[in-house]
Amino acid sequence: LLCAGITTFTPLHRHVSSTSKVGIIGVGGLGHVALQYANAFGCEVTAFSTSLPEKTEELYRAYLAAGPPVEPLLKGRDLLDRGYAPGPRLGEMLRAVEDARRDGELPEESAEAALAWIGEHYPPEGPSSPAEDAC
Repeated sequence: LLCAGITTFTPLHRHVSSTSKVGIIGVGGLGHVALQYANAFGCEVTAFSTSLPEKTEELYRAYLAAGPPVEPLLKGRDLLDRGYAPGPRLGEMLRAVEDARRDGELPEESAEAALAWIGEHYPPEGPSSPAEDAC
């Protein structure tokens, strides 16, 4: 995910804004990641695919169901700055915060509340006692 993320994030970050109309050709590995980034940036997104029309339709319906993009409470950098390791778990935590936000589980709409929620639900990785280290 890191390689696909960098490959698709960099050009989108450099060349689009929230008012851009973006076309993604192919909804496979990189295309799927690019669709997610473009949607998160607030772009108007169109997916093009000739081999997977059902997948394109499914992604398009999911995109429409998501509604207008909302500014995330946290970004990956916020977690990295607090000692969380980069990797797939970082994305999982960010998605969990947004799910909790949508479901009303966060006490307030702030980065501090989101970080406290992550601390409760996702303790930092690593052994918590010498006994675990020996296993």
